Amino acid sequence: MKNTFLFIRHGESLANAKRFVGAQNDVPLTEKGRQQAEHAALDLQNEDIAQIISSNLIRAKDTANIIAATHNIEIEIWPGLNEVNAGKIAGTHNSIKHSFLERSIAQQEGESLGDLAVRANNIVAKLEELPYTDKTVVIVGHNTFTSIIFATLKGLPKEKFLIHRNEWHMDNAKGLRIKL
Repeated sequence: MKNTFLFIRHGESLANAKRFVGAQNDVPLTEKGRQQAEHAALDLQNEDIAQIISSNLIRAKDTANIIAATHNIEIEIWPGLNEVNAGKIAGTHNSIKHSFLERSIAQQEGESLGDLAVRANNIVAKLEELPYTDKTVVIVGHNTFTSIIFATLKGLPKEKFLIHRNEWHMDNAKGLRIKL
């Protein structure tokens, strides 16, 4: 049988609340974000969770730790799950017209689409190697990079990542399930 992977976006961060690009900046959760993570933990209380994996950015780690505390599971940190490196775009106002990924690619800031494809493929390969059967693995990460992982899982070429991202949205502390 296959494992279920539940990708959860971190709770609301200070960057989300103030509408600026968090990207790889280490931005903490707001009180609302902590409450969102607590609700996510309650929603998962009857899940058979084998492992919780998190980005190493504080907003994801704090969300993962809140979920882990209800399951008495330690989290494993995978730096490869970090949000997209947006270079100088990080910390700027978040545009409604264009995603920060779109802006960073256009301005050749941070990671390229090729870099993101490699990183997403590495994450998918690591997930496929996990030794569980019929278990749920919770992955706590970030909206934009999770969109890249899902684009990769769909077999989309890197040239389609921006289109996929522009059609994508994960609410804070909410998740999407997939079997691998």
